Amino acid sequence: MLQSNELYKSEPALYELDDKEDGFVWVDNYNAAETVLAYERVSNDGSRLLIAVNFTPVLREAYVLHVPDMGRYNLVLDSNSAEYSENAEKESRDVISSSIQADDNGKYKLTISIPSSSIVVYRYEPYSDVEIKELMIKNEAKAAKAEAEKKAEMAKELAIKADEEAKRQQKQKKQQRRLKACTARKG
Repeated sequence: MLQSNELYKSEPALYELDDKEDGFVWVDNYNAAETVLAYERVSNDGSRLLIAVNFTPVLREAYVLHVPDMGRYNLVLDSNSAEYSENAEKESRDVISSSIQADDNGKYKLTISIPSSSIVVYRYEPYSDVEIKELMIKNEAKAAKAEAEKKAEMAKELAIKADEEAKRQQKQKKQQRRLKACTARKG
């Protein structure tokens, strides 16, 4: 409890814009099936906290959120940690990173783990220009590798088909020679 009180006092995003619409942004408020809510709190200086709440006794692993900005998210509170819970499950990762490619809605994919019946709070930190370039290069390399693997697989399949076709043609030529030989003997 003391840690959550300290967090509230140390994070202006939790209190500065309480009475302003700009201080609160829904991230995920439409997943009734998994009973998860996620939202951001924003301070006057634009610093943000991502808060995700899992209302069920089921661990939500690899839970996908679509956040408004790409960046890194640093864990500042996990109510499932041993500090808060005797039944602590797998703890959340300390730092998670969003994708750098926006989806059709201009949002960025962020995959988190939300322990059962818990709340996790992450502090948003934007990527630097250098990090964005590095991530773009990694994504391009990953895409190029996937494309090369796909082409290699296609080449392998074509080689198998070509080998099968060559064998079929050899067999057909052999049958034609036998047929010619039989026809010549009869004639």
